[in-house]
Amino acid sequence: MSENTMSENTTPKSTAAVPLLVIVGLLATVGYFAADDAHMAAQWAECNSLPVSWQMYVTAYGGLTCGVVALFLTDRLVRRTGSMTWVAGVSAVGAAVLLLVHGFLVHWLYQPDPGGVISCAG
Repeated sequence: MSENTMSENTTPKSTAAVPLLVIVGLLATVGYFAADDAHMAAQWAECNSLPVSWQMYVTAYGGLTCGVVALFLTDRLVRRTGSMTWVAGVSAVGAAVLLLVHGFLVHWLYQPDPGGVISCAG
């Protein structure tokens, strides 16, 4: 009886946390592209290449972390309840997409600028 009660008390928190993490990860994706646009505008304003901003690192790694934690919590939730609910399924797909997108964004942070060096001379 106490094991069943413990599972019922902790399951709603996990169920609510997973979609919330996916939403925060999606917001991190939007934040990354906003930071990337601001970085590109700053480079053109300076007429020089600038280092990648800290906001780009925070949003890329933050979204990746949200995806990993959401998948972990989804796995934990499925193991506790013994079944996959539609919320867990949708959240697992969203977390997997976050992992793919933010894995690519983290990789992209460490690549040279494909446009080359920005110069306003001539």
